[in-house]
Amino acid sequence: MTRRGHKDKTPQARPDKPAVRAAAGGVSSTLMGIAGQTKIVAPDFDKLSAEVRHDESEQHARQAFGWARQREEIDRIIADCRAKLMIRPNEVGVLFNLGEALRQIDDHDGAIDAFRRAHAINPKLGSDFYLAALGVGEPPDRMSPKLVTALFDSYAGAFDNHLTRTLKYHGPTKIAGILREVLGPDHRPLDVMDAGCGTGLVGVELRALARRLDGVDLSSKMIEKAREKAIYDRLIVDELCNSLRDNPRRYDLVVAADVLNYFGELGEPFAAAHAALRNDGHFAVSLERGEGGRPSLGSITRFRHPAPYVERIAAEVGFAVVRRDEFAMRFEKGKPVESWVYVFKIG
Repeated sequence: MTRRGHKDKTPQARPDKPAVRAAAGGVSSTLMGIAGQTKIVAPDFDKLSAEVRHDESEQHARQAFGWARQREEIDRIIADCRAKLMIRPNEVGVLFNLGEALRQIDDHDGAIDAFRRAHAINPKLGSDFYLAALGVGEPPDRMSPKLVTALFDSYAGAFDNHLTRTLKYHGPTKIAGILREVLGPDHRPLDVMDAGCGTGLVGVELRALARRLDGVDLSSKMIEKAREKAIYDRLIVDELCNSLRDNPRRYDLVVAADVLNYFGELGEPFAAAHAALRNDGHFAVSLERGEGGRPSLGSITRFRHPAPYVERIAAEVGFAVVRRDEFAMRFEKGKPVESWVYVFKIG
């Protein structure tokens, strides 16, 4: 696939953009196999020592130990993929898994080689996005909806366990707590849209604020898991911007938790949220913290957004900042991932 300014089919390396190469982790801790190939999920911590207390220092140590265990599993996947490619060198799914595994252990050169081979065989499966995350070629404005669907359909069964146990994700409780403070104790029940609802982790926390709670997600498998929680009044399989635009002035609150990290440019989702809100509505969003003046795509295949950019886009579409909080949303490879939580209001 040809990108801006590149004539050959495989984008060229851009070593001059170190922000694009920053390592972390993310949804990719599940090795998503195109075409039903091997995938792993990082192990949970049920069997860890019961006497480990939950203070901050020991939490960090536990995360580091968890990553060491995951590294052993990744090494096994790498060996398995290489053995399979000796027999079937053009298996795109195996190449994706190999590239993903190598990317997780920061073997960028090896990951680039695997994704380039996959790109040469079938350039329509999203290898250009993964290459851009590794500093090769220009990143697109967002991860393609088809790639998001494939990724999260494969991830749905392990999603809750992986985020809450392995990554120690606590975004839902943090976002809900901030919203309760912003709205105050006497707020009326709200019509709420959980945009990019996934399996309903945020919806569980939002239910107490809502008169009506709708959820939308691209992944039908994630929606199935959300339906099992029996907390939503309506669940929709759709792209979130489309769904928001299709429901003008319907909601008092739109929440996009840990989903706009797959968008580089935020103008479209912010404008869609604005269109879906009533005149006194709020928009709450969590984003991974970026630096500089523009979004950057890291090797995690998630975008990071700097505060000046976020606030400029919000103002352009008609939002005023009500509150901005910074905290560690989750852990990756034993390290905290710093994030923003913004609450905007139509201003």
